[in-house]
Amino acid sequence: MNGRGTLFGIAMFVSAAAARAQGAGDSTDARLRAHLPARPGPRVVAGIVVDSAMVPIESVTVSIVSLKDRALSRQDGTFRFDNVKPGTYQVAARKVGYTPQIRDVVVDDRGGVVGLELVPLPQVLAPVISSSTRGGLSGIVGDTAYNVIPGADVWLMSAGARVTTDSSGAFFIEAKPGHYMLRIARAGFSPRLTSVTIPPDSGRQIVVWLLPSRGAAAREAALMDELSERLLRRSPIWSKLLTREDIVRTGKEELADLANIAAGRPIDPSCLAVVDGKEHMPLWLLRASDIETIEVYTTPPPRQVPTSINNNSRMAGRTAIQSDDECRATVYVWLRR
Repeated sequence: MNGRGTLFGIAMFVSAAAARAQGAGDSTDARLRAHLPARPGPRVVAGIVVDSAMVPIESVTVSIVSLKDRALSRQDGTFRFDNVKPGTYQVAARKVGYTPQIRDVVVDDRGGVVGLELVPLPQVLAPVISSSTRGGLSGIVGDTAYNVIPGADVWLMSAGARVTTDSSGAFFIEAKPGHYMLRIARAGFSPRLTSVTIPPDSGRQIVVWLLPSRGAAAREAALMDELSERLLRRSPIWSKLLTREDIVRTGKEELADLANIAAGRPIDPSCLAVVDGKEHMPLWLLRASDIETIEVYTTPPPRQVPTSINNNSRMAGRTAIQSDDECRATVYVWLRR
């Protein structure tokens, strides 16, 4: 197979969307503000969920965080909550295939309105992972046009091992049994972060597809450097890494349940997880089907972030982790791409 050879399998993706709306009320993006419903009246919160093209999204799970009240958006993207006392609340929205979002809403004597603009997650087929009689990790890297990618950088992060794919897009890394995060990157493509478990009785073979570049390379590289440093420092005594295989094996559907398993202790579902190194979301907002990898630290590295949903949850650009006793563990989540 040469450098333009065809991969076995079909690669598909959804294009990355435009910038997100910045909130409700006066801070709402002008395009989204035009879609907001009228003030619904006392003790009522009403709103709409749209995508980046302002198309309403149906069956989005919308929650008022502090009240733990949930609703599904209708066919026209609208939703409604009744019997909500005056005050400021955080409203969260999630749906598989989109980045979860949280926005503030102020409820006064006219009620409250909020608009949520969900950004589609760029997606390709999930990596194909299979057993290999050869130990370690081997694989092939390709693109969405069914071609192999030579010269891609393959980084087995917690092992500190890096190789480059050959002319057939293939690579091999000597690695001991364990749980790993794998980063694949090449100029002109968006880096891919995935996870793999190498069992003690065999190796692993993986096929990974890359999307065309969506930019923000410098920020992405900084996040990966921080992740690599954290993984190299971590100890299995006070931390646990759950790969996608581990997540599926548990049979759990909620991030909060997975975090409890990894920490070996109960964690308040309102505690925040650091999502993709830049967003902060409550544990209960994310489902297992959204997640590629989970890092859980019961003795965190020496940086801090907010520990409950009452703190500012939109701290993009800060990747520090929480260490408050109330949450009892720190959780990093990497979404499936």
